[in-house]
Amino acid sequence: MKIASLFLSLFFFLNTITSLAQDRTKMPKVVVTGNIIEKASKTPLEYSTITFKNNKNPKIIFGGITNPKGEFSV
Repeated sequence: MKIASLFLSLFFFLNTITSLAQDRTKMPKVVVTGNIIEKASKTPLEYSTITFKNNKNPKIIFGGITNPKGEFSV
């Protein structure tokens, strides 16, 4: 009987935790835009690679490529 009540308590506890978890579909979307310009010549860099990384983990989170004008929108 104690095992059944322990199992039932654990089930309700885990069910409560998972129901309170964040739903990623309801999170607002963020758009990052900008221009990549070479420092010396002040000209836009065409088709440059853009990467977003976490400072704590060197793994790439997301990325993209600039257009011929050096502009990007991710």
